Amino acid sequence: MQNWWTLVADLWEPLASGWFGDFDFNEIYDRSPGWVFVKDEAEAFHDDPHRMTRTGPTDEYLIWESPALQHFELVFFAKQAPAPEDVECAISADGVQWQTVPYSLHAGGVSQSGWRLLELCGEQAPDPATGFFRVQLRAGAPAELQLGRVSLRGQRP
Repeated sequence: MQNWWTLVADLWEPLASGWFGDFDFNEIYDRSPGWVFVKDEAEAFHDDPHRMTRTGPTDEYLIWESPALQHFELVFFAKQAPAPEDVECAISADGVQWQTVPYSLHAGGVSQSGWRLLELCGEQAPDPATGFFRVQLRAGAPAELQLGRVSLRGQRP
């Protein structure tokens, strides 16, 4: 019996399918309007061909449904590492009231183009009341910051 669920969003741009609408494999529940999909220069981004970035230096968020979330991992790319207050991770029972959750930031290698791989990770005791996970980039975050992958794991109800 599988007691855990896992979601991995590689941030592929949604596919337009005419009659059937768009297919979005990222399972994003909600997002602010200032995000765009980027799929150029994969080699500069540690061979990651699909990413998301902000259209400008504004507060922007992405939300996923995540019942009883236990672990999250986000992969970012940046030429300059963000300050801790530039990236906020939070959980919510209802998608309205948010509680920030701590995370650690690990710097990886730097590509020949100068893009550093950054892994942001967090763990917590699974809470059945948790229903959503949000990552929010603040206006002060480096403008070039790009999100490459989101991995979430939680306990099945």
